[in-house]
Amino acid sequence: MVANRLDSDNWSWQRYKWQAQQASALIAATPLVSKKDFYLHTQPCDIILTTTPRKSQDHWLRRLWVKVSGLAQACHYCSAKIYLDHNLVAGYGLRLHWERSRYRGVDYQRLVSLLDEALLLRVPGLTDGQRQRISRFVQENFGAPFNQRWVIRSFLQRRFGKKLNPKGLSPVASLGRNGILPLSCSTIIAFPFFQEGIAFAESPTLIWPIDFLLSPLTQKVCRLGGSEATRL
Repeated sequence: MVANRLDSDNWSWQRYKWQAQQASALIAATPLVSKKDFYLHTQPCDIILTTTPRKSQDHWLRRLWVKVSGLAQACHYCSAKIYLDHNLVAGYGLRLHWERSRYRGVDYQRLVSLLDEALLLRVPGLTDGQRQRISRFVQENFGAPFNQRWVIRSFLQRRFGKKLNPKGLSPVASLGRNGILPLSCSTIIAFPFFQEGIAFAESPTLIWPIDFLLSPLTQKVCRLGGSEATRL
């Protein structure tokens, strides 16, 4: 029993290191562009991986959360958002300090101007119908609260392999009674793609930002990074 546990732990650690190495290589191979070009390259239903802007890390708890999130998934991009066209981007974390985290849309050009680092991903070959359905799902869920408890539970499953859903429950059914839970910055994006037959993982309920990056289904379009990212 002890040997099996050790083997499992070694496998988990090896998988973590592999993910970190793959993510680092993919990020390094993605063209670095200015904020203006990043904005201009974005198309409807593109996925944007972001880090928390340094200006927003004004409290030690927020800085700690950023570091823990990055370490947990072996990638410093700790949030995912989706572009909906007409200069509108949707995601969690787009709120005033005193507001509860809810899914919402904000001005995309304004968001890009605030970012220090970001990576633009695209699922090539989407039809107009698929884009419309994905966008409609996202907009219909504006106001949905962030499910922090599920994020913690999904981390435990990823790290320790503990099954969180009842045996035999389908990925779609496991989203909850209302069909859209549990919600995190990544699951609310992954689910409408899943409905269109585009699966970034076995279940959309366990998607994290790094999974969009590692997926062979996404094209790594361009990225922002540090001092190379100029103003819009």
